[in-house]
Amino acid sequence: MIRRRIPKKKLMIYAIFMSVMFGSAGIIFYRTYVPPSGGTVPSSPVIQNSISGAPSPAGTIQQPTQINQQKPSVELLEDPFFAGRVAVPGFGKLEQGSLDVVDSTQALPVRNVTVYDIGTGADVLVTWEHPKDSRVQEISIYRSEDATSLGSSIAVIKNTKQTYRDSDVQLGKTYTYTVGSRAEDIQEGLSESISITVTDTVVPPSPKDITVTATDSRSVRVKWTGVDDSSVVLYRVYRSQTSGVLGDEIATVGADKPLWYDDTLVVPGNSYYYTVIAVDVGGNSSAPRQMRPNIGNPYPFGR
Repeated sequence: MIRRRIPKKKLMIYAIFMSVMFGSAGIIFYRTYVPPSGGTVPSSPVIQNSISGAPSPAGTIQQPTQINQQKPSVELLEDPFFAGRVAVPGFGKLEQGSLDVVDSTQALPVRNVTVYDIGTGADVLVTWEHPKDSRVQEISIYRSEDATSLGSSIAVIKNTKQTYRDSDVQLGKTYTYTVGSRAEDIQEGLSESISITVTDTVVPPSPKDITVTATDSRSVRVKWTGVDDSSVVLYRVYRSQTSGVLGDEIATVGADKPLWYDDTLVVPGNSYYYTVIAVDVGGNSSAPRQMRPNIGNPYPFGR
């Protein structure tokens, strides 16, 4: 057989790249003959595999053998290139749910218990969030004056409510509250216990109808109407010779006493300013209201 040398300028090299598959690829080069215009292909060309060097049968192209073909390994899945291209369970968006573990012998307790001192000296507000337990039917409120004990139940309410106002407390005392979740035939679930001291921060109303009358040249009577507040225990009377100044306290009158005071330490011709303030059991004082008479004038405020 006579082989004809093919001129180099008549050769064309085609590079065929195999797709990259999980880190392995084979690159195969082929040579083929391109005849001149009008020419014919030799009847028996021999095409060789450039990798193996073995001849192929005349008129056919031998299929290349893939090199280092491997299946993907677990390590490859951690590579960002493959993580975005391989359909592996767990790499997509997770659909997650939550579930509270329920004890078959005990109800779940309520959550986020808060106790507020309202500041009236006679009220405490207890709040909570519903327990995630459909078995709970009632809520029990426990109160104790000893932080180490549960105390006794002071109220049982429906599970639909989330607040309880305790109006049976005393000013200055400390109470501990616990909220219980009650369900049928299982043990009650108890919340954390919270202690609070009852205080009074509410300012009482000011006395009304304050009048200042000169009874004689050396005496002034200050009179007022008591406020409608059972927490008020006394009234303080102040006197000043300067407008807008509270001055000195000259008398204390109990809420159960006649609500007036005679000031006999005055000098004729001077002006005096009187203020009456209500004080409650918590020590809160009402806003001052000042009145002024002219000594010796029976109509200090005009006619």
